Amino acid sequence: MALSEHFDVTKHDDAPWEVIFVGTPNVAGHITPEGTGLRLHDSADNDLGLFGTLEHALTVLYGSD
Repeated sequence: MALSEHFDVTKHDDAPWEVIFVGTPNVAGHITPEGTGLRLHDSADNDLGLFGTLEHALTVLYGSD
């Protein structure tokens, strides 16, 4: 399953990236580049961890990890 089917990620240079559920205006979470990884927060601003790839972060956000 490609998680890009479930989420749209809008990347910003100077702000956290916004993760939206595809086809909705609903924010699923935010991703912030940090060092060599990506820090993931869910829509309630809970820190879900630091991940090496966008796909891994989205897998955790989706609840499949």
